[in-house]
Amino acid sequence: ELIHEGVTGHLVPVEDAVALAGALARLLSDPEARLAIGARARAEAEAKWSWAARARELEELALRAIEERR
Repeated sequence: ELIHEGVTGHLVPVEDAVALAGALARLLSDPEARLAIGARARAEAEAKWSWAARARELEELALRAIEERR
């Protein structure tokens, strides 16, 4: 999953404006939690989806392919 409830964001049902408003209200009313969630989400995204992470995965894939051909 991309979003972990309460850890890297909030999940709400599709087309549920009341749930969305509630999630936004929680974030707006708790700056510490909002900043922590944002920081965790950014760290996770950078670890999984940054150019550096993608390059590492590609390098590992290439090295495995080379090893398999030996």
